[in-house]
Amino acid sequence: RWRITTQSSTANGHQELTAYIPFSESIANKEFNIVSNPNGPDQMSMVWVKRINGGIDQYFGIEGKAIVTLDTGAATLTASFDFKAERNPEHVHIKGKLSVKGLDHDTGSVTAKIKGDAEARYKSTEVSLTHQPASRTFPPSFAGWSRHYTPRPDVRDLRISLSVADNLELGTYTVTEYSKEVRVIFFDINNGLGYWATEGRVTLLKMPAENATTGELEARFKFKAKVTLVDGTEQTVCATDGHLHIKKQVVG
Repeated sequence: RWRITTQSSTANGHQELTAYIPFSESIANKEFNIVSNPNGPDQMSMVWVKRINGGIDQYFGIEGKAIVTLDTGAATLTASFDFKAERNPEHVHIKGKLSVKGLDHDTGSVTAKIKGDAEARYKSTEVSLTHQPASRTFPPSFAGWSRHYTPRPDVRDLRISLSVADNLELGTYTVTEYSKEVRVIFFDINNGLGYWATEGRVTLLKMPAENATTGELEARFKFKAKVTLVDGTEQTVCATDGHLHIKKQVVG
């Protein structure tokens, strides 16, 4: 699949809109049906996520259309979309356009042992490596993102995001919630929770060049992360034996 993700962050929260489009060569104005579980060449999925504090709300597209044009030679993609999405019992209507120039091919893996209020032998099914501009609280950085997904009947959707300031030397760094060097977030999407790592270590083994659009990020990690629920109680997870290795190659 082609995975197109857009992000928006403000002081009030974070949003993501992701489109999963069947992989193909160049297409022009091809119409796709947006459904929750695509299983054919004319079907695709879209997901809208909003994250405020430690809470995650994920809305899955259930009905709609998208018109997609993809030029693999020029490495461009444009799309218009109009669909309904749901997060029981809430429904939303999302309509818009997107345009992408430059396509990436990201490969690699992220593994770890997760214990605590979420438990898993984490093994990535999707990875990506992106360069992020400076935010209010973190310098320009490389973000190594991964997803551990198992399908029905026992759906599990977990994610690990490792952010590394792009001027760091190889070596070991201490994880804290407010570090300006390395940060880690663990997401339990099924339960709508985001755990911020408050302690641990990240050992950088390979880093892309500063501000690069290609390269490799490799690190070993362990961390303890927590989230505060609406009733004031805390949940924690611990990750051990963590290994992240993601390579990015620009297509076109």
